[in-house]
Amino acid sequence: MSPKKSNATRHAKRQPPARRGSPAEAGTEEAAAEVHSAPPRPSASAGASTVLLDTIHLNERNPRTITEEAFAKLCESIQRDPQFMVLRPIVVDALGTVIGGNMRTRACKHLGMTEVPASWVVRAGDLTPEQIKRFVVIDNAPAGMAGDWDWDMLAADWEIPDLEMLGMDVDLITIPESNKPVDEEAMKDTKNECPSCGFKW
Repeated sequence: MSPKKSNATRHAKRQPPARRGSPAEAGTEEAAAEVHSAPPRPSASAGASTVLLDTIHLNERNPRTITEEAFAKLCESIQRDPQFMVLRPIVVDALGTVIGGNMRTRACKHLGMTEVPASWVVRAGDLTPEQIKRFVVIDNAPAGMAGDWDWDMLAADWEIPDLEMLGMDVDLITIPESNKPVDEEAMKDTKNECPSCGFKW
């Protein structure tokens, strides 16, 4: 005789097999896992919402200079568009010395700031000394690595005073004769004649 099954065994419910996700679902889960595991962009002070400017040191060996006029326009730019500092932040090395954004750091201090949002500062602590030297030069956009402005396109899309406000050297822009304002005073005594109908004015 076969052994009798116990009540517990006889009445146990059969567990349904584990549901396998579709390939699309699996791909979504893997993608989500990758997003969550991606390392965050390092700030100069992890976990802090601001960075004290006293902890950021200007690079005394920065090879780039700036005129007073250009520096004033840089200060105006930071005041007008502070969001741009997130897109082009101050970069410091492991010791807090600026290797990118020396003039922006000076401008922030000149404007009376004692601290800046942490998103304005990025620490590049994993660069070698040789890489830091190269980065300082490359960050300043040397002429050999930068393109040239299409002055005609700028003149067509922008008003000259607006470009000047942004720090452009507008003396390099050639304004087409058709776009130049008419000097009515100078033309007051000018005599003209239409070559087709002979009308004079």
